[in-house]
Formats: sequence, structure tokens, C-alpha cells
Amino acid sequence: MNFKKIAPPLINLLSKTWRISIQGELPNAPCVVAFWHGEMLPVWKVFKKQKAVGVTSLSKDGDMLAALLKTWDFRLIRGSSSRGGDEVLKEMAAAAKSSLVLITPDGPRGPRLEMKAGAVIAAQRANVPLVLCGVKIHSKKVLLKSWDLFQIPLPFSKIELRFSEKILIRKDASREEITGLLKDCELKLNRSST
Repeated sequence: MNFKKIAPPLINLLSKTWRISIQGELPNAPCVVAFWHGEMLPVWKVFKKQKAVGVTSLSKDGDMLAALLKTWDFRLIRGSSSRGGDEVLKEMAAAAKSSLVLITPDGPRGPRLEMKAGAVIAAQRANVPLVLCGVKIHSKKVLLKSWDLFQIPLPFSKIELRFSEKILIRKDASREEITGLLKDCELKLNRSST
């Protein structure tokens, strides 16, 4: 039995039972939405069928996620900061001018809960807001051997998605300002997650 083939339909089936509540305002396009890699599943689920753009890595795990997101009508940008980073950033910024772009800023390999610059830079270049999404999953299975302590919500789990206010990034923001913003976003995401 090939787990990577059966996982997307199983997760899709499981997701139909989740009880997701929204805190804050659910973002609309154009916008970049950032959330932690280990908590990703409910966030992808909420934006299902909205023709949003998902950024996924070129790894085998990325292939499995891409298969799931295609069934949920996401358009995909494949790559990461370590593989095709410049091209991925250009694609993200171009897509964000008219679409919702969803990204895990600590993916695809970590360090866990540390924000890389891609989401901030894409929002800045597209001149669109960045929105952070913290996740609290009440009943879950945690994959302790995964680098991100990946969380799979259990059937009928209560899940809270906590969306931040829109963060606007000036076109002429200095490198120091971007660095400070990254740290601030990281702290906000960590405070609003499990």
C-alpha cells in the first residue's frame, strides 16, 4: 500500500469532520497568508475552492501536499527558498497581485517556527497585505519524528484559526525594517498558535 497515494483522499475525508472556527477576518484576495508548516492542514481546508495559490516544495512530502491541494482547487507554485527560490519569489509576488497566496514561512525544512523572508518580500513586491494565521487544534495526532512536529487534526476536532490584522509593508522599507518585521511576525504567529 502506497501511503503517499492514499494520504490525500484520506485527509480530504477526515477534513469534512473538522469543526473550524474563525477569529478575526478571513482574508480576501489580493493578499499573502502565512502560517506554520506543522499546523497547515486546517488553513488549506478553509481556503478550499477559492482558487487560491499554494506554495509547496518539490520534495516527496510536497508532492503529497500538492496532490491534496489540487483536489481542493488550489493553483500551485512549486519550489522553496532552497530550490528555485528567486523564481518562486517572483511567481508568488506576481500571483499575489490578484490572488490569495498561502505559504508556510518555516517550510519546507525549518527551522521550525522561524519565519523566513519569502512571505514578507512577496507581499512587499506585490504591494498587498500580509496576514498571519495562528492555529489551535484541540484534538490531534502529532508526528513526533517530523522536523515540524506535524499536527493531524483528529475526527470532529475543534480547530481555531486566528487571523491577524492586515500588515502593510512599505515598498521602500529598509533591510533592518524587514528584519524587525520578520521577528515581529514570528512572535505574533507563535503567540497565536498552539
